[in-house]
Amino acid sequence: VLALSLAAAGWRQTAVGAAALVFVGGVLLASRMRTRPEDYGLLPDGETRPDGPQDSTAVPRRPAAAMARDFTAAEALRTRAFWLLSIAHSFSIVALTAATVHQIPYMVSGLGMSTQAAAAVVALFTGVQLVAQLGCGLVGDRINKRYAIAALTLGQGVALAVLGLLHSLAGPLLFAVLLGACWGARMPLILAIRGDYFGRKSYATIAGWLNATLAAGSMVGPVLAGVLADRLGTYNPVFLILSVLPAVGAGLFFLAKAPVPGTASVQTSALP
Repeated sequence: VLALSLAAAGWRQTAVGAAALVFVGGVLLASRMRTRPEDYGLLPDGETRPDGPQDSTAVPRRPAAAMARDFTAAEALRTRAFWLLSIAHSFSIVALTAATVHQIPYMVSGLGMSTQAAAAVVALFTGVQLVAQLGCGLVGDRINKRYAIAALTLGQGVALAVLGLLHSLAGPLLFAVLLGACWGARMPLILAIRGDYFGRKSYATIAGWLNATLAAGSMVGPVLAGVLADRLGTYNPVFLILSVLPAVGAGLFFLAKAPVPGTASVQTSALP
């Protein structure tokens, strides 16, 4: 849609229209959002109402004691898990933003694709990402989120390697499917593991600190890729270099075990 709008109306009108849609949609959605499941008449996973019926068919959850591990932001910043999650996510976001910013210039100038065809590949990436987000919740409920995130992050590196190695239309298509699936499935798991590790009380503040490093990575990625492409004269080796970063991030995610609060009363509730 954006590509067609750019061709028909130009980038200024397209930018204004996109901004209006984001603003109106954002305001409408934000007005309906609440901050706690209790505001919707729900409870966090694993908790039951004192006077409510017990569902014998429900999937077993970890005990409530394991879910009451609320860290303050200061406590979270002093944990090894916080910094491993932060650095690991930053490595992957450097590669992701670099690839998403430069994929259309690569497809147009490097592969000779039209702008509309390149935009269609981006649309494929977005569509796969949406489907993966909807289906990944079951994965996080069945296996250790840390292992799932590490595997999906490694998949992002594979997607970038594919883009760098295949000098044909197959490269962008496989890249869009692989990266869309891995990135889409990983996003909800990242949000969930923050709550599992640090609790709900200071979730927003802790997430803000984690996202600060992501913002830095988002700025570095596109600039780094652009400089490398100018120096090397082509994008293919750039994508291969970038593919190493998610691989490193995957290893860090694998090492990021759940932190244990400093009080003896809850030390036994640490997640594996």
